[in-house]
Amino acid sequence: MRFSSEISLWWIIPILGMAIFLSLWLYSRKTNSWVNELSKSNRIVLITLRILSLFTLGVLLLGIIFQAFIYKNEKPILLIGIDDSISMKNYRDSSKLENRVLQLFAGAKEKLSDQFDIQTYHYSNIPEAIIESKIKFDQQTTNLNQAFESTYEQFYNRNLAAILLVSDGNYNIGGNPIYALDKFTTTSVFTLGVGDTIAKRDQLIKHVSNNDVAFLKNDFPVVVDIEGIKMGKTSTEVSIEQNGNKLATQTVQFKDGTSDYEQVTFMINASSPGIQQYTIKLTSKDNEFNYENNTRIIYVDVIDSRSKVLFLSESIHPDIAAMKSVWEKDQNLEVEFKLLSDWNKDLKNVDLIVWYEPGLSNAREYQKLILENSISKLFIVGSQSIFNHIQELNISLDIPSSKNLDDYQASVNTSFNFFTLTDATKNAI
Repeated sequence: MRFSSEISLWWIIPILGMAIFLSLWLYSRKTNSWVNELSKSNRIVLITLRILSLFTLGVLLLGIIFQAFIYKNEKPILLIGIDDSISMKNYRDSSKLENRVLQLFAGAKEKLSDQFDIQTYHYSNIPEAIIESKIKFDQQTTNLNQAFESTYEQFYNRNLAAILLVSDGNYNIGGNPIYALDKFTTTSVFTLGVGDTIAKRDQLIKHVSNNDVAFLKNDFPVVVDIEGIKMGKTSTEVSIEQNGNKLATQTVQFKDGTSDYEQVTFMINASSPGIQQYTIKLTSKDNEFNYENNTRIIYVDVIDSRSKVLFLSESIHPDIAAMKSVWEKDQNLEVEFKLLSDWNKDLKNVDLIVWYEPGLSNAREYQKLILENSISKLFIVGSQSIFNHIQELNISLDIPSSKNLDDYQASVNTSFNFFTLTDATKNAI
């Protein structure tokens, strides 16, 4: 332990001297009649207390810091991570796996407990300490990348000497765990492989990449990675289904007799909103080692984010039919065409109101409802519109009351640079 201060501790001596001087001067003044009435012993006690109080205040002003250091010896940590996924039991000697893992724990504690702090964890996803001696090997997913990432965060700035991973190496969620190991600059990582090293004839869906979210009526990609082990030069069919209906099918041709990787891409249309389930299947072949890995289920949240446009008019017109033919092709728009006489004045979920030739008749109640609403508006003024009513729309358009009509044509202002127009737009203008 030690004392430290930003101000030199030699100031304690003058502080003590100042405390003694002020205390003696205070109690020696003849003007203090109450001091003269005190006995000598009482005066000495008061002077001593005054010195101590003034000295303490002065010492506190120095900002002295008391530092104490406690040293504790800790053993380096040896973490044993057990991949307790169900795939660990896909081998002939899987019945002996649990006993062998428990023997590994016992042997490590017997031989290494003097040198290491041995900690055992479930290591399929987020590491959890193994409390009971029984390991079930019942996890449906394996995310070794997440296990290593969580270990790095949990043991940050601790003396983690080594990690022993007991696994069959199969992971079906997350990225490649080898990239997460780059963070362990001072930790050694050892692996203890489980399973049969002899390759078995099998085809499997290795990985599926898809969007978690898709928009209604839009197409989204589903990329399927397929692995063939000792399948020979054969072909297989990959299909994607929804509610028992086959949406798409592709044929994969395996080229290598030992190990082959193929990739197929499906473009699926999000036809219904909500969380949709899709099933990807491989056509089963004879003498496959495992048929369960021929199927994979994915979920996609289909949301309806289309903008709703309400198109109002007081009569039919060829211009309306032309605009309708264009807007209905845009999958991001939901356009509703209504005559004012048929409109029920419902503006729920409307993002844009388009009024074709407003003021064509004396539709004051509709005009008031539209203008007082905060929804975006687009007014298409035509030759039949009543000019007095157009001026009531407050669109900063000054139209003379005469019936004279002029034809206008737009042109591109090359000096305007707040945004860029495409060549197609310029040609259209």
